[in-house]
Amino acid sequence: MKKWKFSLETVRTLKRRLEEEAAQKHSQTLVQLGRAKADLAQTENELNATALMQFSTNGKKNAQQMLQLNQYMSLLERQRKERLETCLRAEKDVTLARAHLEKAARERDILERLYGRQRTAHRFHIAKQEQKWVDEIAQQIKRGLLSAI
Repeated sequence: MKKWKFSLETVRTLKRRLEEEAAQKHSQTLVQLGRAKADLAQTENELNATALMQFSTNGKKNAQQMLQLNQYMSLLERQRKERLETCLRAEKDVTLARAHLEKAARERDILERLYGRQRTAHRFHIAKQEQKWVDEIAQQIKRGLLSAI
């Protein structure tokens, strides 16, 4: 009996590799999202600390210090806005990477099911062929015993 070979084995291997790459890309985007969120949180903490410092002195600062604090807060506000946009882009990238991973997993799963069905059909065919041989041998033995009597 001829050894069974899945006709789409190269496609199956390719789909597995594509799924692995999609999983790696998804994990990279998750790491980038984590960094973006951490940077945003850091900027917001600095902004809050600066606002507290500005309002906690109760007018004990001169105009130059107040101007510097206002400029620093404006800078932090711009930075917070940029980091928020970065965070939103990273969330979008994570969503896209997750969708790509899910698609790759579905495609690989379809091929895996086809592989399983074809392998099961091949095993069934082999079992049927082996049973046919066993039956033929049994018939030959039976005929041999009957003709000997």
